[in-house]
Amino acid sequence: MLPFATYKIPESTKHKTPDTGKWLSIVTKGMLSVEDEDLLRKICAALKADFETNVLLISIPENDDPAPVQIHHTSTKLILSFGEPPSSLGIWIDIPSTGIRFMESFTIILTAPLHELSKSPNAKKQLWSFMQSFLELK
Repeated sequence: MLPFATYKIPESTKHKTPDTGKWLSIVTKGMLSVEDEDLLRKICAALKADFETNVLLISIPENDDPAPVQIHHTSTKLILSFGEPPSSLGIWIDIPSTGIRFMESFTIILTAPLHELSKSPNAKKQLWSFMQSFLELK
């Protein structure tokens, strides 16, 4: 007869999945200008996220096509990608050029790159619509 497995409840901290508290992941390509960072701060404020404590900012190098970036953590609720397809994030779902997908544990929004977003009122309106859809479910 095999012995029964025993579990310690609560778990020790060394076996827990780390929770960074950063529930919003923002993905951009290249370095951010001052104007880009200002726009991101406004977007975060609209999403009720503190830019310093709730946001994981990932900048993919401009001239590189790196291996997929793994950004999904247990605390991630929203991934906001500016021009980077989900496949470059290690998420294998199909989203057209812009869109929103509600997954089981998080939501992903794909929108125009930051430099295009700042010049296009239609792209801003579409992003705002996606953000409102996310906030309604949050």
